[in-house]
Amino acid sequence: MKWKIHKSSEFLDRKRLLTRVGQQKYFSNKIKPILPTKEQLSIILGSLLGDASLSCAPRSKNYSYKEHFSSHQFEYRKWKMEKLADLGFHITKSHHLYSYSHPFFTELHHLFYHDGKKVVPKILLPFMDHPLLLATLYLDDGSLRLSITKKNKKIFLHPNLAIYSQSFSEGDNTALMTHFNQYFGTSFVLNKRKDGTGFILKLNKERDVRYFLNIIRPFVKDIPNVAYKTDLDHRLNLEISRLKNLYPDHVILPSSSSRNKPYTDDEIEKLISLRKLGKSWNEIANSLNRTYWSVMYKAKELKTRL
Repeated sequence: MKWKIHKSSEFLDRKRLLTRVGQQKYFSNKIKPILPTKEQLSIILGSLLGDASLSCAPRSKNYSYKEHFSSHQFEYRKWKMEKLADLGFHITKSHHLYSYSHPFFTELHHLFYHDGKKVVPKILLPFMDHPLLLATLYLDDGSLRLSITKKNKKIFLHPNLAIYSQSFSEGDNTALMTHFNQYFGTSFVLNKRKDGTGFILKLNKERDVRYFLNIIRPFVKDIPNVAYKTDLDHRLNLEISRLKNLYPDHVILPSSSSRNKPYTDDEIEKLISLRKLGKSWNEIANSLNRTYWSVMYKAKELKTRL
């Protein structure tokens, strides 16, 4: 100032830019990398296909994971948090499961969001190969349902399973369906809906529902309060008890793929002989490696020989 020398605006702008770059490099060097295990990555990807989102705070450079849940889902989200705790995941009092902002989630945001809309990133499909991904997507956005058909004093229960993926396009749903069916051996089909983009993933047959639930069972057995979604026999027993109270004069028959499997002549003869020996229907079912309902259904056909 003594010599009336002033710094030009260009010099000051360059100085500020270099300072910001230096600060960014300093803080970037201090950020620890997130290196999820196979199981942790599967939970994160399955959740992002489901309820979770990625958001960026106004003054943050990076995105973070965010998931809101109701109080009755607390145990399930607590399970998630415990699995992901060493990655910085935590639960707030307002029923949110959060992560800290990090370049890892910024990169995931680039893959999962196009023009502000969530998509299925096809490049990540090869990484969607663990049952935990199916489990978290299903527990986030799926349901186990029992359709009821009444006819001639009989009530038939038909299990089906849905993943409510209508926020994704038909193309994205097709990509998920194809990947799951090819990699896990499931039998998902596209089912039309009136809401969202018009399509969800669905399993319509009892054997396909059981197959899917058997895949995820080892990974969800320790999560409290999810049996209504993961244990088909538990759901059937509850519904049978409810229907028996409402319709005491009706026969209740759950759908069974084994019931539709043809009986061999040897099985028929064994069923008849065991019954004549006074064996219970449960004992006969166990001996034939059939379900109780399958044996009961066949016994009605053979009533003239029993």
